Formats: sequence, structure tokens, C-alpha cells
Amino acid sequence: MAARWQALGVGVFVVACLWLGRTVYGELNHGVGDVATRAPAPLPTSLPPTAAGGPHAGYALPPLQGFARITERPLFSPSRRPPANRPESLGQLSSFFLDGVVISPTDRTAVVEHGRPPVLAHVVVGQAIDGWTVASILPDRIVLRHGETEHELKLRDKVVHPPPGFPPRPRPRR
Repeated sequence: MAARWQALGVGVFVVACLWLGRTVYGELNHGVGDVATRAPAPLPTSLPPTAAGGPHAGYALPPLQGFARITERPLFSPSRRPPANRPESLGQLSSFFLDGVVISPTDRTAVVEHGRPPVLAHVVVGQAIDGWTVASILPDRIVLRHGETEHELKLRDKVVHPPPGFPPRPRPRR
């Protein structure tokens, strides 16, 4: 009886393989549902033709006046009010930090952190940064100028904690 069931199982397996082979052969040679023999769908007539053609040939952006509401109530502003129009964008001095100074025989460069979110900038004398101009670079500070206003930006101390077991670094006297 077991041999009969085994022969029946082999027969079902052979029939399934033949059916699967025929299906794969049909799809490879004729495509799914004979798509290749169907006529293409007509294009909509509501779009004007263009020289470039393509699927987005008739698309045009709406006029910018239609987006005025977005600029009147900016999404990512907490007050949903546009920023105040200032004649000149002048960075707040509280957002400036002097992180480093490099003085070589030929160049003087400073590393300034500024803006919200903070951004590092390598500046030289005469370069403008957020409306301020770097007037001079000294070993421990830089001088920023805007019109007649000058401001000294001193090198900030960075707190460095020594690894366990090392004595603390001596602080320079001022």
C-alpha cells in the first residue's frame, strides 16, 4: 500500500512540474496576459502638447502669488509670523565664540563658531561674517567691526578633564 501512495505522490509531482513549466514558458514567450499585443492607452487630450514630450510634458508650476499664504505664515516659525525685515542681517554677538587662532609667518586665521545652529568658520582679516568684519586677529582674541562699532572676541577656555590617574593640567596665570 505504501508503494502505491509513493507512486501517486511521484505522479502528482510530475504533473505539477509540467504545469509549472508550461506556465513559465507561456509568460516568458507571450508576456503576462499578452500585454505586448494590446494597443497602448490613448493619452489624455486635456494636456497641451510640448516639444519635449514625456509623461509630464504639459505640467506647469502655478503662479508664485498662489504661495503667498505660505510666506505670510511660515510653518516652522513658532509664532507663525514672518521674520522682521531688517535692512541688514547682523549676527548677534552672543552667538559668536572664538575657538582658535592660528598665526604663522605668512597668515593669521581664526576659527569662529557663530549662528543658530552653530557653524564653524575659518576667517581671515577683512572677511565678513554675519554682518561683522574681522578687523584684526591677535594671539588670544579677534576684533570684529560693524560700522563704527568694534567688539573684542576673546578665546574661550574649553574645559578638558584629564583621564583618571593623571594630575590636572596647570592653568596659566593671567
